[in-house]
Amino acid sequence: MGSRSRSRRLCAPLAAALALGALPALAATPLVHRVSDLGIANGDVAATPVAAAPRFSPDGEWVVWTQDALVNEGWNLYAARRWDGSAPVLLSAAYPTGQGLMAFAVTPDSRRVVYLAGTFASGLFELLSAPIDGSAPAVVLSPTPPAGGVAFFELTPDGSRAVLVGDLRVIHQFELWSVPVAGPAGDAVRLNPNPAVPGQDVEAFAVSPDSQRVAFTGVLRGNGFDEVWSAPLAGPPPATPVSPVGSAGALGVLLGPTLPLAFSNDGARVLFAGDFQTPGTVQLWTNTNAGGQGAADTLNGLPTAGGDVVAFALAPGANRAVFLADLLVDDKFELFSALVDGSGTTPRLSPTTLPADGDVTDFRIGPGGSPQVYFRVDATTDQAFDLYRSPIAGGGATRLNDTTVATRSLQTDFAAAPDGSRVVFRGNFDAAGKIELYSAPGTGAAGSANRISRTPTPAGATVAAFAIASTSAAVVYAGDLQTAGRSELWSVPIAGGASAKLHPDAGANENVSAFALAPGGADAAFLADLVVNDRFDLWLAPLTGSAPAAPVAVTAVTDGDVALPLVWSGEGHGVVFLGDLETDERFLLWDADTLIFRADFEEGDDSEWSAAVG
Repeated sequence: MGSRSRSRRLCAPLAAALALGALPALAATPLVHRVSDLGIANGDVAATPVAAAPRFSPDGEWVVWTQDALVNEGWNLYAARRWDGSAPVLLSAAYPTGQGLMAFAVTPDSRRVVYLAGTFASGLFELLSAPIDGSAPAVVLSPTPPAGGVAFFELTPDGSRAVLVGDLRVIHQFELWSVPVAGPAGDAVRLNPNPAVPGQDVEAFAVSPDSQRVAFTGVLRGNGFDEVWSAPLAGPPPATPVSPVGSAGALGVLLGPTLPLAFSNDGARVLFAGDFQTPGTVQLWTNTNAGGQGAADTLNGLPTAGGDVVAFALAPGANRAVFLADLLVDDKFELFSALVDGSGTTPRLSPTTLPADGDVTDFRIGPGGSPQVYFRVDATTDQAFDLYRSPIAGGGATRLNDTTVATRSLQTDFAAAPDGSRVVFRGNFDAAGKIELYSAPGTGAAGSANRISRTPTPAGATVAAFAIASTSAAVVYAGDLQTAGRSELWSVPIAGGASAKLHPDAGANENVSAFALAPGGADAAFLADLVVNDRFDLWLAPLTGSAPAAPVAVTAVTDGDVALPLVWSGEGHGVVFLGDLETDERFLLWDADTLIFRADFEEGDDSEWSAAVG
């Protein structure tokens, strides 16, 4: 963040369009006001890294952000009450150039902000905590290091403690700590065993859903294996190793974006991947929190020579894990399911016969206690990728899309509706090379999907991105379906019907660049240069298209723009965003709100909210 570009920051890809939370319909024209102070002439509110980007507190009363308002590239932490005219409060120290905030998190009760701050060049950071209202100075949570610092942290789900990794005792020896969010640092507990060799590290951790335990990985003993341990979050040690005893030549735990360290939904078991049994063969393992190394078990059995588990995920409402592996034939990746305790059978979810080079490439688990699993596979013709579904416990795979186009290809961003009623996906299933939007019943029959995007006018038109409303009633999508090369925004009922364009017609070179859906599923906020070419304003529109969209934040600066992120409040009355609306290239924080907070919202009383008329 200390060396980030000061160039214009709104050319975000549509594929990164946000689908955040829930909102009642817009009851009034939003009142737009600047949340952050002006600060120094060349200062900005930070949008990156994401961990330091602006956001509302969970109760919606506060906005919290990072800004170099006092010294250029000295990144401080600020909070302000949501209403217009509320003065920002400095929560952190006033950091000099090259120092400041790297990440922050607001506790679930919205009372404190925990943040990571230090010197960017050296990477030496400490963890601190402050009341969100600035009523007391920040306290340091991390033990004072001899020369190192905190690398990363996470709050427990209940917000009572912070869990952190840092080289706080020995330089370049990263260990795991837990501390109450209000401090003091003297109450921090080291959770990992004392490393056998200086420089051995804790690499990653996961916190149990009940906030009682932590699982972590690292090479911490003389055996040289990368192992998994479990410990009570509040201490005291010792931690318990829960991964199996590794075979000679094995490395142990393998971590990655698709191979996480994870707790089961009830927090009773830990799941992880590694080559403990056969060197170089990655399997999926499970154990109880205190089961001991001998109690670890695999969920997949021993794969064929060269076989590996390459991805797994836990069903949010079921006691099962779904995993992708070439268990049966080397380099033929299929989809399987297993109970998290390793009992019972391991059904194959993907079709039992695939082409010679056929593979499952991606999968999603739907919601519910007995969910469907949706997956992308070239099951009939090599490289012709279709969308299939299967019950999570097995029972047969069903292809949902049509197969008219021989060169068809399902895009990888398919998604189930929040209520599980339907699955939405993009692909070229009606015309070669033309990516359109489709929807199928969540438990649909073969070929039951229907196209829900409008009939495209230009040749080669493409749906570039979509988001499902939180109500599961509608889908918003963007693409050049009306004018070639011009991205527009549309809404359609999730099962299909007439699409409503969410903005007025514009010139051929004017586009919607990004959008975010409000909690409650009634409205969308989006950035578009529909009034002046290459000047991006903030627009709001109901998803039904029943009222015309209007720009609610328009810059008076010649080259000014509204920029990402677009972040809705939890109740959906307001959206915060960045913009150089007053001075070119000076990106400050703004709020577009249909209701302006006055008092007692944290107690659940919204009687003193007033409709904005600006």
